[in-house]
Amino acid sequence: MKLGCARLLGLALLLGSGCSNAPDARYVTTPAERGDVRDVVPATGRVKAASQIEVRSEVAGRVVAVMVQPNAPVRRGEILARISPDRRNLQVQAAEADYAAASASLAEANARQERAEQNLEGRRTLAEKGYVSANALRDSAAETRAAAAASDRARAESTAAAVKLRTARADLEDVLIRSPADGYILARTVEVGQLVNPTSETPLFVVTSQVQDVIVEALVAEPDIGRIQPSLEVKFSVEAYPTTIFQGRVRDILREPRTERTLVSYPVLIDAANADGRLFPGMTASVEFIHADARNVLRVPVQALYITPSTYEPVLSGELMLALKRQGLTNREAMIGAELGTLIAAKKQRIFVLENGRPVARAVRVGAQSTEFVEVIDGLRPGESVIVQESGARAPARS
Repeated sequence: MKLGCARLLGLALLLGSGCSNAPDARYVTTPAERGDVRDVVPATGRVKAASQIEVRSEVAGRVVAVMVQPNAPVRRGEILARISPDRRNLQVQAAEADYAAASASLAEANARQERAEQNLEGRRTLAEKGYVSANALRDSAAETRAAAAASDRARAESTAAAVKLRTARADLEDVLIRSPADGYILARTVEVGQLVNPTSETPLFVVTSQVQDVIVEALVAEPDIGRIQPSLEVKFSVEAYPTTIFQGRVRDILREPRTERTLVSYPVLIDAANADGRLFPGMTASVEFIHADARNVLRVPVQALYITPSTYEPVLSGELMLALKRQGLTNREAMIGAELGTLIAAKKQRIFVLENGRPVARAVRVGAQSTEFVEVIDGLRPGESVIVQESGARAPARS
């Protein structure tokens, strides 16, 4: 926002050369005029999808079918590709056979247990009548317990076989590559016949879950990055629609530098609406970060805010003067500071206009500000002579 003193003085003298009452006028002035006040940080960037999900295979194998093309709409769970299931089918068949065998063993064990229990019950009845000895009854009870243990073991084996079968079937399901969300196919890198692996760095598909919003990643030069703040308004255009201005807001400022030779820049992420779907990922964007963008407004040179004529004596209220005297602050600098503090509290600033050859202070309310101009919202009329420099005086310092 700061201009060099020499540049300010040169601009002021140039402006004042046609506005002063005489060539040797004490004050350099310029008329308040209508114009634009713009302060932007330029950058270039790329349009990116607002959200994207990389889809990979969970198993190794050969692709036998691809069901979707780039930009195709997809639903959550929709099959995108198939991987050769031959080996997985064999594993499922083996697991099914093991489960069938375990189920048969369990049925046989249950039948043996049932017969053993029936034999034990019959022998107890005979033992009560004296037809079966105590030893025979004990042997029958032991056989029943053994049959029950065998049944329990067969049941456990059947359960384990069932788990293996479910696992094998789940592994078979892994050869179906499905969409993780509703959206569009942003990218597809897989073809029929291709070998895929879960450890591959390249995803098979990239799915974007929305097209109504996009992100612009802009690279801001190192000298300008300090002027970028979150939520700053952004305007940008793309080569496909050079006359259309798109709107956005700064989402985040990334700290990772991008270096190209001696040039350092930083990525800035911008949220932008894409309701009509015209912005495609990869488009080049010409970006402007907007600090000020006021068009056809009353404006004055920015240095007019920072000048106090050497002959100016502020007039303060009696109450304020009394407060200064109590603190022993009665010099001109203290009075000027008190006046400026009062204006700041009222959200105003001070400029000087030349009336009848004399500087007159004006309390004004300002708006947009650039490195050259400031918008004056009220307190000034078009055409009034605004003091921008006192001849022979040093340009005022700006903070």
